[in-house]
Amino acid sequence: MKNIKIKRVHWESQVKSITVACFLLILLVEFIIVRDTTKGGVELLDVLAILAIPAVTLFSIIKTPKCIVLTSSQLIIKKQLGEKVLNLDDILVIEPYTPNRSDVRVIGSGGFLGYLGRYKNVTVGSYYSYVCDLNKAFFITTKQGKSIMLSCEDRDTVIRSIKQSFGN
Repeated sequence: MKNIKIKRVHWESQVKSITVACFLLILLVEFIIVRDTTKGGVELLDVLAILAIPAVTLFSIIKTPKCIVLTSSQLIIKKQLGEKVLNLDDILVIEPYTPNRSDVRVIGSGGFLGYLGRYKNVTVGSYYSYVCDLNKAFFITTKQGKSIMLSCEDRDTVIRSIKQSFGN
């Protein structure tokens, strides 16, 4: 692998629909809470809800992946804010994800801004997900025993490029 490859993270239509619906619901809930607190006084629970809902939303936005950058030695997950770097030397296994019904969300998002957070299934066990399109997803297991699920456009090229780096 000689040059840098950048693969955009594609959002499947289900993720787009869930995200739009959730944003509209969040705006409606925030509007109702603010409206009700201006009518009858402010209670601690109202203040917490007014602050917590946007904070959780902002945290989710920050964690959402934008693209995957593949260099000769690293796979970099570029998020809206920050990045996660995996050295290719640390990758033990990389394989396409086959959707099955055994995936369970432990904590995170099940479609709002993607499938983000901690999940587990019977095949891989516990893993962290940075996925916005399940049909373009793939698993990476590191030599340290950590599993990560990613998605990007042209996943097969990414998988093939990383597997080719194993021979180096």
